[in-house]
Amino acid sequence: MASFTSKVKEELAKIQIRNDPSALSELAGIIHCSATVTIGRGGVALRLVTENKNTVNLIFALVRRLYKTDCELSQTLNQMKKEIYRVTIRVQNMEKLFNDLAVPYGISFEVNTSSTTFADLTSDKERQISYLRGCLVGNGVITDPEKQYHLQINVSSLSLAEKILEMLNTYSIKGGITERKTGYIVYIKEAQGISDLLTLTGAYACVLDIEDIRLTRELRNTANRQVNFENANIDKTVESAMVQIQAIRLIEERKGLDFLSPSLREAAEVRLNNPESPLSELASLCGGISKSGMNNRLRKIVNIADQLR
Repeated sequence: MASFTSKVKEELAKIQIRNDPSALSELAGIIHCSATVTIGRGGVALRLVTENKNTVNLIFALVRRLYKTDCELSQTLNQMKKEIYRVTIRVQNMEKLFNDLAVPYGISFEVNTSSTTFADLTSDKERQISYLRGCLVGNGVITDPEKQYHLQINVSSLSLAEKILEMLNTYSIKGGITERKTGYIVYIKEAQGISDLLTLTGAYACVLDIEDIRLTRELRNTANRQVNFENANIDKTVESAMVQIQAIRLIEERKGLDFLSPSLREAAEVRLNNPESPLSELASLCGGISKSGMNNRLRKIVNIADQLR
């Protein structure tokens, strides 16, 4: 069965991009979150490793659209017999590609988040959404919402993590940053924030899945709260009845029930004959007095027993 992350990436990868600037922003998001620099016989190149075939197809489509060339692809199996795809991006003018992506040309891969090129990649709402979509497709992880609400985007530098979080805050999506050995993680831990980001980037079917799960969970929690409330009321009723019956037995033993006024004696006899009944039922058996009236009578009986003690 496909993971929820795979479902999200499959849906996002099929979104049609309107123009080349947005396509470049989406490619940048993918590259920034998941690429490394390699040097071989063909010179400098960018390489990405992924288990998701939809991510591979999207990278090929974006590079072909923007640079009129195909990527290189190799496949292997991991220890779990699962396909691993290695995508190598090598275009005729690699320096231009690096500059387009706001990455200084060289043997190390570091996103220049303070450059005007990076600002251009995220200059308006459409390009920001494309960039965030690329980040999710490139190195996003979304936990199965049946288990918990958690979305994270893995990046290599703090400055990039801060820029992504800044974009999320622009759309009132609350998140945070945590450091790991391999880099940094931008995370969202609220169902609403995850739904908002997936809606923003176009994963509408997955949003419906999350909302359906969230509604089911809320209904289940409401039912559990109702059961707990009712159980607590039952426990409270039983405890009160035991206190009242003990008080009546004490009065009966010490003074006799005739010691009580007629109304209190009636209440005492009704309680003794109906030890498990709630106040409303006892009240109906006492000439139809109110529930609070019945409670007052029983409270007076308990007070008398306390005085006798």
